[in-house]
Amino acid sequence: MKHKSSRSIINLLLALAALLIVLGCSTDDDESTSSSEPVTSTIEHWKLLSEFAENQVAADSHYTGKRLRVTGPIDFVTVENGRIFARFSVPASSYTQLFAEFPSSQKAAAGSIRTGQQVAVECTCRGLTSVGRLEMDGCALK
Repeated sequence: MKHKSSRSIINLLLALAALLIVLGCSTDDDESTSSSEPVTSTIEHWKLLSEFAENQVAADSHYTGKRLRVTGPIDFVTVENGRIFARFSVPASSYTQLFAEFPSSQKAAAGSIRTGQQVAVECTCRGLTSVGRLEMDGCALK
C-alpha cells in the first residue's frame, strides 16, 4: 500500500509541476511582443521552410515583414551575440534552419522552452538572412 500511495503523491507532484510550467509561460504584460501588428497568418514551421525552399521570391513577398504565428517543435534555445534564438526542428527535406529571435523582455519565456517542446510563437518574418538561415524577430511565446 505504501508503494501505491507514494506513486500517487509523485503523480500529483508531477501534475502540479506541469501546471506551474504552463502557467509560468503565459505573459500578460505589455512587453510580451515587440510589435503591435496583428498576426496575418498561422503556419506550421515545416510549411514555412518548404515555401521558402520552393520559391523564395514568392515566399518573401508573402511572409517577409509580416507578423506570423508559427507552430512546431524546438531543437534548442541559444544566445548568439547577445541575442536569444530558438531553432525549430529541421525537417529531413530541408536544408534551411528556422530561427525565432526573442527580445530581452521574453527571456523568461524563451528560457522555459525545452528540447522537443511544441510551441506557438508570434514573430515578424525577416526572411532568409543568409544561405540556409530563415529568421523571425520580435517573437513572443503563445
